[in-house]
Amino acid sequence: MSTIRQVLVDVERRFTQAGIESARTDAELLLAHALGVSRSQLMIAPELNEDQKHNYELLIRRRVLREPLQYITRTAPFRRLELIVGPGVLVPRPESELIIDIVKRFGRSGIALDLGSGSGCLALSLATEFPQMTVFAVENSQTALNYLHENISKYESEFLPDSTVTALEFEISELPTVHRELIGNAELVVANPPYVPMGSAVAHEVQYFEPAEAIFASNNGYAVIDQVIASAIELLKPGGLIVIEHDQTHGLNGADGGVASRLKKTGFFNAISAVDDLTGRPRFTYATRESS
Repeated sequence: MSTIRQVLVDVERRFTQAGIESARTDAELLLAHALGVSRSQLMIAPELNEDQKHNYELLIRRRVLREPLQYITRTAPFRRLELIVGPGVLVPRPESELIIDIVKRFGRSGIALDLGSGSGCLALSLATEFPQMTVFAVENSQTALNYLHENISKYESEFLPDSTVTALEFEISELPTVHRELIGNAELVVANPPYVPMGSAVAHEVQYFEPAEAIFASNNGYAVIDQVIASAIELLKPGGLIVIEHDQTHGLNGADGGVASRLKKTGFFNAISAVDDLTGRPRFTYATRESS
């Protein structure tokens, strides 16, 4: 038998040696997952028996190999949600929560498009935090769509009045052609597309486990962002809002003026603004659709 405290000290050391920055947190979250308790209950849990130690060790080895913690536990927190995730879908990042905070500044309702929805973190946050949101979650990966459908089913009962989420399996650029009824009718477009420039250095978890197509983009990271902007021009109604998450090199001080410059050059957007993430990096740009 081993005490919880002794086990955690040893696992924290192993994770630190493996280069995991959140060593103690990950050790505790994995142990809580192995025991089927909350993290806050760990210190009042009884000593581990041999079966529990064995099961925990299997999880530890996966994390030492830098498999994302969220893939191991099959869950990822995002705002008020605990999303189902796993191999083949991007793990939701805490910084992406700021997209919803930006939308809240404007108090939108109506048709909303989440372009490149992945697990559905943005789409489901809109439906569970805003009333009267008709959200279309657009995703082209069948694997990601499986998680998206699971998460819609999990949270459908928590949607606010008159809010819905519908998953659509399309490329972003196909949406205006396939769903012509959406042209000029969307109140909101949000997107956390692939934006990391090809060849950029990334964490081991990202490089070896998460889907590259959800992370990297050609054209210095702008390839999918340009698709989002082009689709938003067609789909947004006058005054409609677009919010895009992007790489820190795509901010206002980027070599080419970043996403803000791309929006401005189209001639279709005004009130273009940029927002830093909580670490002060330029990561979000938003604008409103001008009248035609």
